[in-house]
Amino acid sequence: MEAKLEKLGDLLAKSIIDSDLKDALLENLPKMSIGYIDEIINILENEEEILEELEIEMLEFIKRQEDLWQEANQKQ
Repeated sequence: MEAKLEKLGDLLAKSIIDSDLKDALLENLPKMSIGYIDEIINILENEEEILEELEIEMLEFIKRQEDLWQEANQKQ
């Protein structure tokens, strides 16, 4: 259980969710079942993966845009 709570804390620290929601989650941890905590961990892990994928896509998009601008400038 301690490892799960540590993992949850790490994921919450990295999460972009509102700090009020983070505080509410932490305040209510003692009332939560292990299954519910597992579900929150899963959601936060998915958030992290989705944000990493978005970052990669955005970097690729920016690179493509820069390449297109360079091509356009070379043609002029």
